[in-house]
Amino acid sequence: MKYLIQNLHIIQPEHQQTFFEEEIRKKLKRIERILKEYPKLPTLTVHIKKEGAEYVITLTLPMLSKVLLVKERGTSAVMAVNNALDTLRKAVREQKQVERKDYLFKRKQQLEQRTQQGRQILSQLHQESDAENFIHYLDHILPDLRQHIMREAFRKPLLRMLIKENKLKINDILNDLYISIYDAYGQLEEAPEKLNLWVYEIADQKLQEISERYKQEFGVERDWMPAAESAESEELTANAEEMPELVENLDDVSYQMKQYAWDEILMDAGLSDEEIEQFETEEAEQTMKQWLQEQDSYAISVFEMHYLERYAVAEIAHIKGKHEAEIEQLLQDMRNRLITYLKEKMLA
Repeated sequence: MKYLIQNLHIIQPEHQQTFFEEEIRKKLKRIERILKEYPKLPTLTVHIKKEGAEYVITLTLPMLSKVLLVKERGTSAVMAVNNALDTLRKAVREQKQVERKDYLFKRKQQLEQRTQQGRQILSQLHQESDAENFIHYLDHILPDLRQHIMREAFRKPLLRMLIKENKLKINDILNDLYISIYDAYGQLEEAPEKLNLWVYEIADQKLQEISERYKQEFGVERDWMPAAESAESEELTANAEEMPELVENLDDVSYQMKQYAWDEILMDAGLSDEEIEQFETEEAEQTMKQWLQEQDSYAISVFEMHYLERYAVAEIAHIKGKHEAEIEQLLQDMRNRLITYLKEKMLA
């Protein structure tokens, strides 16, 4: 993350200038971790002014929807910038939460607009028996669908094993699922009001059916309990955030979350800002990813839908065919286990 210092020469004695800049570099790394989801990291501007015996340090950081400004004064420039950067870090986290909510609101609005407008077109394409353009248009109005199906397919241990052994192609699964959605759409009396949730619900059901069908076809007999599936899903879990992403072509949306926002998860778990700061390190992030590897496939699926794909609890419950309370409890249990795991590994 870049920074620009104005009037560094004002700080005296001269050797304090080095300490001043070192403090900025050190604290800026923590701010950079908070903003790792940003498409482009902003540049911090540090302005130095002397008023009598005191230094006045002004920090400005242009975030996506607001320019943050923090001012601190003191007889020690190093101490003043240290305090200013601590204040800025808290402001950055709060502003990121505001921007995330704004992003989600815009995303939901635009997806709803697309699906509402798309219902008539999909119905027309189905009436014309145009399966190819039906599927193409479905991808257009639900840009996350293909990626979601890929994630869920890899979460099925049997399917993952068959794909890795080259006995099955991911495109075979995608084609099978899209045709299933097309067929199911044709059985409806009218287009569903919540088209996106209906599609995801059908995809989830059909993916389970496909998994069972291939299990019978290949005659695979294996204990697929969480402990046994861990080895098969370890690589995917560790790299869930790095899976190929489709471009989400949503107008006026520049804040896209393709990685876990771990600080948000820790906040949801009830940790204070000071407690979260303990876990804003590369080591802690690797520990949290390791924790994910130890969770069962269904739990990870729900966790990803909520924190990566950004579905609300009610929407996940609809897609998974569960009660909202069950999904909320599962997420809360996972967050509690994460905190316990973190403290055992990092603070022991």
